[in-house]
Amino acid sequence: MNYWSNYPKFFVSLMKSFYGDAAQKENNWGYDWLPKWDQTYDVIKYFNMMDEGKVTGYFCQGFNPVASFPDKTKW
Repeated sequence: MNYWSNYPKFFVSLMKSFYGDAAQKENNWGYDWLPKWDQTYDVIKYFNMMDEGKVTGYFCQGFNPVASFPDKTKW
């Protein structure tokens, strides 16, 4: 007996709660309708985006982002 063996049931239940009767086996339970990430976003990526002017602010709570940078002299 394995808890994760129930994952397919949980997933189908979640998709049906999102999309109702439109979530069918034929359309993969609506999985393709879920939003997808266009790229990987992490702390370093966000700081690079801020440096490029693509992000104008960043709230950080609970850790020091600079401590995770390999090149701390960049900022």
